[in-house]
Amino acid sequence: MQRVCQDFSLVISTERTLADKVKMFKDKCANLEQALESANNVSSVEIRALKREVTLAKEKNDNLSKAYEDLKKEHEAMIFAKESDLEKIKKEHAKVIKENQGVRKDLEA
Repeated sequence: MQRVCQDFSLVISTERTLADKVKMFKDKCANLEQALESANNVSSVEIRALKREVTLAKEKNDNLSKAYEDLKKEHEAMIFAKESDLEKIKKEHAKVIKENQGVRKDLEA
């Protein structure tokens, strides 16, 4: 009888231990699911923040590229204007030199 009780107690003990292990496993699964959901939520937030950063960086790059192109055009226009002014000055200088040579010839004659 004692042996049967011991065996029965052992079976009860084993069933209870097994039930406890199943409950612990279910709890652990639930905790892992919650952790995974939290990680996914954090990842989603981080992804949105990174996308926002990328968008802002692209907009800044576009603005800087446009500003660079505008400055480049302005610089080219200034160079063209200065070259035109320099050509006018050279022509005027050549004209003055020619006139001075004519005046010298008149004075020498």
